[in-house]
Amino acid sequence: MTPNDPDRDRWESVGRKLLAEDLEVMGRETLQHAFVDAMRRIQAGEELRREDIDKMRRALQEASQLVEVCAEVSPEDTPVPGLDEFLDKDGKRRYAEEVERRRSEVEEHR
Repeated sequence: MTPNDPDRDRWESVGRKLLAEDLEVMGRETLQHAFVDAMRRIQAGEELRREDIDKMRRALQEASQLVEVCAEVSPEDTPVPGLDEFLDKDGKRRYAEEVERRRSEVEEHR
């Protein structure tokens, strides 16, 4: 498909609708069910079970995956470059020393 292809607009529209539906299901069903079920168990005076924790973790993992899909298609979400891309060996050493110095200062004030 070319940038001006009419099919491109249709596919974009379909993609937007599908993504919107996925976001709605994620917010209204997946996350809500997992966390509301856990909340109800706690309110009933019961302890959370491993299944409850696993259900919440799966819901968060699915939500995280959906966030990554959104980030991939968003023109405003550009990845932040890592320091390794810009610092040479000496720069990395100085950076590590500075991080350690600042951590030590924080520890001293505690």
